[in-house]
Amino acid sequence: MRPALIVIAAFAAIATLLAWSRWLAGRRWAAAGHALLALVAAAAVVLAWPVAAYVKRFAPLTAPLPVAELAFERTGADRHRVTVTRLPSGRMQLLEVTGGEWRADLQVLRWAGWLAPLAPQTAYRIRALETRASADASTVVTHQLDPPAGAEPWAAGLGTRSGGPALVTQPAASRWLPMGDRVRYQIRLSEAGAVTVLPRGEPELRLPAE
Repeated sequence: MRPALIVIAAFAAIATLLAWSRWLAGRRWAAAGHALLALVAAAAVVLAWPVAAYVKRFAPLTAPLPVAELAFERTGADRHRVTVTRLPSGRMQLLEVTGGEWRADLQVLRWAGWLAPLAPQTAYRIRALETRASADASTVVTHQLDPPAGAEPWAAGLGTRSGGPALVTQPAASRWLPMGDRVRYQIRLSEAGAVTVLPRGEPELRLPAE
């Protein structure tokens, strides 16, 4: 998205130079036309740049490919070391967690209207890994994986022809699943924002019913 905005900014600069040259040549109407083009292009950059900065905090979704893999290793009673590997980048994060169950907390981003041609259709962030002792536990511990994306820029809320905002974010989470020693999971995210978790490398592992 940012490269496109840089091209538009360059166009605005060229249009400004052309407007000035036409003005010096006494061609007032041509100068006004180029100045208007420069103004429109500059306004588009000013409005869209904060949106691009916000969107950059999300990763483009390459569904149906997995977005992450989690590997658990028991280090003590109700304690585990978790290796989170982002896919396809391979970036790894190491966490020390407590409890017996976990779930992934994600955020999905979609574009519509005037923003749709400027970015992929769907993007996402893996915000956190949440843990608890059991299904009966009232305490949930949140382990942050990505820094907060912040508030949506106001330009993203400009309406589309259908009346909705041009940019929409929504939370998405996996179901609660058991931890274990040397247990691995793969996280997948669909275009519709559905989170699926599959066991990896442990055929004998049986996931709880939905």
